[in-house]
Amino acid sequence: MSDFSIAINDNGLSAQLILESYDTIPSKEDILKKCKDLKISHGIDVDLAIERLESSSEPIVFAKCTKPKYKEDISFKWGVDLKDIHKPNIDANDNANYKDLNQFISLSKDQKIVSINKPTVKDSGIDIFGNKIDFLPVNAFFQVGNNITISEDKLSLIANIDGCLFIKSGVLHVDDVYQIRGDVDFHTGNIDFNGDVIIGGDVKSGFQIISKGNIYVNGTVESSDLRSNEGSVIIKNGIQGKNNCSIKALKGSVFTGYVQNASIECGTLFHAQNYVIDSKIESKGIVILSGGDGIIRGSEVLSKIIKCNTIGSENSSSYSEVIFNNENDMNLQPISSNLIPFLESIKDRLMLFPSIKSDEMDIIENRIANWKKVIDINLKETFDAPRAIVKKHLFNNINFNFDDLKFSSDKVYNNVEIIIENQNFKIVER
Repeated sequence: MSDFSIAINDNGLSAQLILESYDTIPSKEDILKKCKDLKISHGIDVDLAIERLESSSEPIVFAKCTKPKYKEDISFKWGVDLKDIHKPNIDANDNANYKDLNQFISLSKDQKIVSINKPTVKDSGIDIFGNKIDFLPVNAFFQVGNNITISEDKLSLIANIDGCLFIKSGVLHVDDVYQIRGDVDFHTGNIDFNGDVIIGGDVKSGFQIISKGNIYVNGTVESSDLRSNEGSVIIKNGIQGKNNCSIKALKGSVFTGYVQNASIECGTLFHAQNYVIDSKIESKGIVILSGGDGIIRGSEVLSKIIKCNTIGSENSSSYSEVIFNNENDMNLQPISSNLIPFLESIKDRLMLFPSIKSDEMDIIENRIANWKKVIDINLKETFDAPRAIVKKHLFNNINFNFDDLKFSSDKVYNNVEIIIENQNFKIVER
């Protein structure tokens, strides 16, 4: 006997035949026997199912209801505007903004996606069990995928989550992650999404990403505007801002490879793998540069805690300034509970991007492991007072400020902490 199953769809409006093993095609007798066991008696076309199974192993609808006939047409009322998808926004002067292309349909939780009217019955229909039906629910007209529910009156499809509407192979889905396989550019336009965003390539100059959740960029961010309203921003390669780049995660963290010519604000933790050059970094918690040279140069850094390898350069006259704030100790626990699952999901999602090869996936996996380690380590650390930990070199002419206190390094120091003691700056050898 062939290994197969039958799935009953839409409360008895149809049934699918699903092969569990592709070695043999089930016989007509076997299918009819299972139909009898499941009490399926109407709208069966076994011969057609077997014919299609000979060329395809995909699930096949082989039993359908007879739909009721109505005195008036069924009408559809969409709670979202489909006609403006992929079209640029037009301003009051009829100018088209090709950076705002309406690439997706954004939805809020409990928002109606589509509704139908309830028409008057002319002739009753019959479901696959042989029962009379006078009403077809909304899911009889649409294939329903993830994160969509049917209203109690069965007239509407409703979003279960904040997210965006996708139509894949004729099936409606709502996803809380918006994914772009390549770059953010004129092909995609700006992004304003109420969930997480994953970018497989770069964010090109002049474009904007606004997200209610987390933002992940697998490439480089150029002169762009990235803002996470409730989550974190993670950039695998780095930020090449060209003096016109703003990154904000006021309730979360920012992780990146490097920063050059950019302005960054975050609520908890800033972490760069390599360097910060000619930039402004503001964090209410901690600034960390680990790996590579770990250099801050020609930059302004505002934070309670700074941990890096080097501040300044012996070969550069560029100005650097550290301004200590005394914000409350950051709380990474809430942000980590949101960020860690997102980081763990990134690899699985990127594996579906054909442009990303296996060797790059190894790099991504290692980078994710490092970010998780940084979060874990700093969850366990608390500092009662502002300080800067410089593991290698603190060069001269680096300015430190805390309220009315000021200090400028007068020579090169190696492996030191800059602390505040008795209303004065103090350099302590480590």
